[in-house]
Amino acid sequence: MKPSVAGPSVAKLNADLLKKQNVSEESELLLEELYESLSHILAYPEEYEDPVKLIEGLELKLQFLWGFPQDTRYHRYWKYIKGCTCPKVDNEDPMYFGRRITVGDCKWHWRK
Repeated sequence: MKPSVAGPSVAKLNADLLKKQNVSEESELLLEELYESLSHILAYPEEYEDPVKLIEGLELKLQFLWGFPQDTRYHRYWKYIKGCTCPKVDNEDPMYFGRRITVGDCKWHWRK
């Protein structure tokens, strides 16, 4: 297993949710692979040309495999990329749902 990163665990699938969402064994295996890739991208973003875009794409695939609507407003892993200085707690606040709070010194998320 690759090194873990700060933030939500991406190592273990929620068995109750797998059952509730009626996730197939094939999809479960794909989920495990995608979470493994996600963990690596989050921990070693400098190894990728555009890790932010990769994370966004992985989260959409994860939502699909879990049986949830594909909606970027529910994405959460983007803020756990190594080196991200965007506020974690503020971005979890329901008051800001659907918006991303970024800061000017974040090398991954700040756009000039």
